[in-house]
Amino acid sequence: MNQIEELIEKNTKGKLKDFKFSYTAETREEAIKVFEIACQRLIEIHNWDKFAEKISAKFVLTNKSGFEVLREPKEGDFIRIDIPGPGTKAGDGYDWVQIETILFSDPYEMEEKLFGFKVRPSSNPENSESGTAHFLSDQATSSFIISLKGKTVYSEIHGRNESPNTGASHLIDKVRNLGVAAGAILGVANIQWNLLAKGLLK
Repeated sequence: MNQIEELIEKNTKGKLKDFKFSYTAETREEAIKVFEIACQRLIEIHNWDKFAEKISAKFVLTNKSGFEVLREPKEGDFIRIDIPGPGTKAGDGYDWVQIETILFSDPYEMEEKLFGFKVRPSSNPENSESGTAHFLSDQATSSFIISLKGKTVYSEIHGRNESPNTGASHLIDKVRNLGVAAGAILGVANIQWNLLAKGLLK
């Protein structure tokens, strides 16, 4: 199993989506610079809406306690998502995902390089007993990957096992999640992930 396969789960239930953009540089040196810039953009989670023009959601990296942090993401951190419209009661108005896996390529590997992480819908870190605070169930995952092969840099976002979170403890959240998930699966979120994957390489 290669590193990209480690970050992308098999789709066994629900929807899957794949967004992939590439940029081929004239020289290896230029390609490395583009790769490094794209990686830096990926870890600047609070700036995702700036890198992806017209993206409407806002993203904030938090630590395990739910406090906002401005640093590189770590496994176990959370991402707080502010989606336009009504938020979840369980998430105090936000959707939440947790970073499960972060992968770096071997620094001594000269030809191919990779950086990426996988997230999963989670509970609100400030109230872990509230259940999954996201419009998708906790079976879903999203993987964000930047890779370099030769003189080509790739930006990828993969969604797997996407289905509405109908197990929410609050009825209002169930109704909201069905509506948001339906819109997301039908294309709203797809457009935004497409813009982000493209924006990381600009």
